[in-house]
Amino acid sequence: MNLRFTFLFLLISVKLLSQEIGNEDANIVFSINEYTDLDFYNYDPPLQIKADYSDISEVSNQYPELLIQSILSAKNQDWIDSNILGGSLYSSKKSEAHFQKISTMDKDRNYFELHHKITLTLGEIPTTFVKFFFYQEGEKPVSGCYILQKFDGRWYKTLHPSFSTISIAIMRFKTEVLEAVVYNDTSNANVSSLIDRVYTNGSIDLSKLEGEFVSWYRPQIDNRKISQFKDPRTW
Repeated sequence: MNLRFTFLFLLISVKLLSQEIGNEDANIVFSINEYTDLDFYNYDPPLQIKADYSDISEVSNQYPELLIQSILSAKNQDWIDSNILGGSLYSSKKSEAHFQKISTMDKDRNYFELHHKITLTLGEIPTTFVKFFFYQEGEKPVSGCYILQKFDGRWYKTLHPSFSTISIAIMRFKTEVLEAVVYNDTSNANVSSLIDRVYTNGSIDLSKLEGEFVSWYRPQIDNRKISQFKDPRTW
């Protein structure tokens, strides 16, 4: 079965670092510079998330992982809307053919595999960036990163141009490298140098991490950094 789940991609275009999202999608208000309480979690081994919900009544979205399960399981437009911060105003609209594919797909051959997440607080809003690979039957796995935020005890998927670059960076970094950077714990000289470049006052600075990621490609391609830090399975 050749499934094309457009809702699974954080970025519709893969044009590097240049996507622009219209104001109608600006459904969060804090910038990446306003965070506190940053934490890193390594899904070791990677966590498989399958479309195990059969009805929206089963959904709570109490945790980020349950939201991702709901996203994959959604079998109607109202269900999709309920997973998105801002609801139907910001959700992508799907056809009945799409929902039929969701209902009949092989859950063991079409699933998410979660690799790591960075959780922080933006303003007073819990926010998580989750790196995943999506496996579809008959297709090569595709990497991505979801931005999820918690309101009133429930997690929602969200998107904002302020987060586009950092979300790509979180997705492209090797899990072991990003974990070492967050916790400032490595014996690797290259990673140690990376830590020095992205820390401010003894802790990781996501703005600097974002800048470090951009330096892989600008002003010219830096194949040494890409080889050392980029997960080769990501786009």
